[in-house]
Amino acid sequence: ALRGTLLAGASDVYGVGILFWWLLTGEETPFDVEVDDDRISFPGWQRFYAKSSEKQIEELEQRLSGRLQDEDVEKAARWLTSALAEIPEQRIW
Repeated sequence: ALRGTLLAGASDVYGVGILFWWLLTGEETPFDVEVDDDRISFPGWQRFYAKSSEKQIEELEQRLSGRLQDEDVEKAARWLTSALAEIPEQRIW
């Protein structure tokens, strides 16, 4: 609850996904973020979200390959795809 209002856990799942990515890779975010003086844009995220879920998983598997044991790469990529889903209701722990 935040100030007496119940909130969905979707942002928490997303936050854990970002933290998991950072712990695995040392990178702050999986995708490009551009920061100008007074604007932030997310071109890498837009590109990622435009892909099918299978293509998203494939991209994350490629980026995680060599950082985890082979048998864990697919599991981690699938979980991250779910945790970082664009639509909050699709973010699953």
